[in-house]
Amino acid sequence: MIHSFDKFYDSVIAAAFSGAALYTLIQRNFDGRKKCIIFMTSFFMGIEGADTAVSLLDSYLPGSVHIGRSMGAFISSVLIVKIAMIAISQAENFLNKKDKK
Repeated sequence: MIHSFDKFYDSVIAAAFSGAALYTLIQRNFDGRKKCIIFMTSFFMGIEGADTAVSLLDSYLPGSVHIGRSMGAFISSVLIVKIAMIAISQAENFLNKKDKK
């Protein structure tokens, strides 16, 4: 399993771990086993979403400000579960409204 992380730097893994830990500590929706699953999801998605987060943030930041992949991993791991929960909720609301018509 360690070899699957060859393309990532240690700082990206550490940042994703920190972001996942922060999200797990501040969230109030999950407990027990669900909290562990959310931590793992947040951690792995933080690693995978680092480049996407950096490219999205670079489009909003001035040219003189540049963030690294580790910051992208941290931000991605903190926000990914919340964004997914909001998207799922919006989709469910849309489908429920559509069914009522």
